[in-house]
Amino acid sequence: MRARLVPTLVALALGTLAVGGTTLGASADVAPGASTPSYDAGPITIDPDAPQGAAPGIVWADGTTIHLEDGTSFVLPDDGFDTVIDVAAIGDRVAVTRHDSTVAAWAPRLSIFDRSGTQLGWTGLGRASDGNLVADDAHEKVAVLQRGQVAVIEAGRPTWTRLDLPAADPVGDTRRIGAVTGTSCAEGDCRVYVSNGDVSHRLSPGQAPRWMWTPQILVDARETAGNDQLLGLLDRDEEVDPELLFWGITDEDNALAWGQQDYGVLSFSPDGSLVLGDDAYRDGAGSGRLAFLDSATGEPVTAFEPAEGWWVAGTAWEDDDHVLAQLTDAADTLVTVRVGTDGSVEHVHTGSWEVILGS
Repeated sequence: MRARLVPTLVALALGTLAVGGTTLGASADVAPGASTPSYDAGPITIDPDAPQGAAPGIVWADGTTIHLEDGTSFVLPDDGFDTVIDVAAIGDRVAVTRHDSTVAAWAPRLSIFDRSGTQLGWTGLGRASDGNLVADDAHEKVAVLQRGQVAVIEAGRPTWTRLDLPAADPVGDTRRIGAVTGTSCAEGDCRVYVSNGDVSHRLSPGQAPRWMWTPQILVDARETAGNDQLLGLLDRDEEVDPELLFWGITDEDNALAWGQQDYGVLSFSPDGSLVLGDDAYRDGAGSGRLAFLDSATGEPVTAFEPAEGWWVAGTAWEDDDHVLAQLTDAADTLVTVRVGTDGSVEHVHTGSWEVILGS
């Protein structure tokens, strides 16, 4: 899954987790983490001038050009929607959300293309939608906010599945989709997790939205037998130290796998064995570090920090052992690098903020 790093929402409810130290515990039934050497030294520097590596192995956009996993590409149609917001692969198709930069009102459009660049269909998302796409781990379905609902489109299906959101805060709707799990929404077996910084909900076909006790901010989920694991912000101590945040994993029944305060959490690896970590407290334009964490314990496996003057603005998993990270500096340079669980760092691409890593 892809993650863009933004400052943490500040209005977070105080939870009831029993916090007893840096690591809150580990569940015996959680799958073991990656079989990589234990982290035992200082962080590895992410150098934007690292040796050149291969092109990204995911779908990504550079301006109006969509690059595919196999190195081929196609150019989006010149139809006025000139700014790519997000891109995601779904089966043999590619979903793209775009905006017309000449129009002041925010009204993203969702377009579906085949791998040759032929447009298959589109729908206006409405001004209340953010245009962000969230794909499941198998890239068989993608979810997007749409006018008080979540719309899920699946590979090979011509129609949407629409899931109703709970009523929004009248002051402003800050809800974001965190993850999509399950097999097929069209067949009634899927779960979409949405959170607004205070609470999270699970949406499923034919069911009322289910309020989740934790996480307060849900950033990702992975499917497990009968009970998804949920990744995100578990608790915040407003009275003692508002900047002391506890991040980790619970399940749908609020059973704690682990929690810690050393790293924030961004996403699960595709196979679920690792968690991508970053700054525990986010109060700037990006993160000052990254780490691969063991998903069974929350302990760091390999840790990184950007070179001086750089910070991490966005990330996307490329495979089970590699993450693409976008570095930026005060001059708004955007450099994409590849970091691996083995400590490797490679330069991938230097471009502008028109480079969008796919979900």
